[in-house]
Amino acid sequence: MISNMILPFYQALTEDVNALSAQVTCPATDALHDIRREALERFSAIGLPTLKTEAWRYTNIQRYLKEFPYELLTTAFPVSGEIAEKAAIPELDCYRVVLVNGHLQADQSTLPQGKGITIGAMSAHTSAPGFTTYFNGQQHLAGESMAQLNTALFSDGLYLELAANTVLDKPVHVVHIYSCTAHSFIQPRHLWVLNRNAAATVIETSVHPETTAVAFANSVLETVIMDNAELWHYNLQLGEDSFREVCTTAAQQHKDSRYHHFNF
Repeated sequence: MISNMILPFYQALTEDVNALSAQVTCPATDALHDIRREALERFSAIGLPTLKTEAWRYTNIQRYLKEFPYELLTTAFPVSGEIAEKAAIPELDCYRVVLVNGHLQADQSTLPQGKGITIGAMSAHTSAPGFTTYFNGQQHLAGESMAQLNTALFSDGLYLELAANTVLDKPVHVVHIYSCTAHSFIQPRHLWVLNRNAAATVIETSVHPETTAVAFANSVLETVIMDNAELWHYNLQLGEDSFREVCTTAAQQHKDSRYHHFNF
């Protein structure tokens, strides 16, 4: 299946799975390396979605992936703070998390702090209990080829975990900035875990300031909402004509949990 694609960087990566770890910046533990290898093997078997794939019957994803000679981009480019400011929601009192190509920009972010709150770059939390317990744990993702690509190739993203009974006092606005100088394929990966009785509101905004280089983001968000926890989740897409995005959201809900998800 892979050999029939005109996506050269995938072909190169499948030749040697050890090269995969060298392509990404997220530290690869043995367990994570195995997860990446297995995901790449599953993608090789499944291939890209076609119009015969039920979830993609009205969208020819291969057409968009073949538009330009995309390169796999795993790093962040410096961006002006003005870009994140332009994405701000007027009069909204909130925390702000700025990610550039999936990488946390701490100097442009205002993160919630306090007991029971863990938030930061995914790459810095691969040993966290929430990560080791829940990352890539939702079985239906195994059949989603774009999610498998992300699992194999992701470099970084946002990790958020709230301990039991922890309630954020105001919303978290996550500003995803996709910045590139050449046509690029970007793989952000996020994991949010709300333990028992925790509550949060998260607003995501995706922006791509460039107009000449096309950015194609293939992102995956896993949310775990434990007993009686509540998550309000809003996704605002503000990308320009030169921005493409596939978002896979997988929610694992437990007893009496509430998950409210809106896309605009």
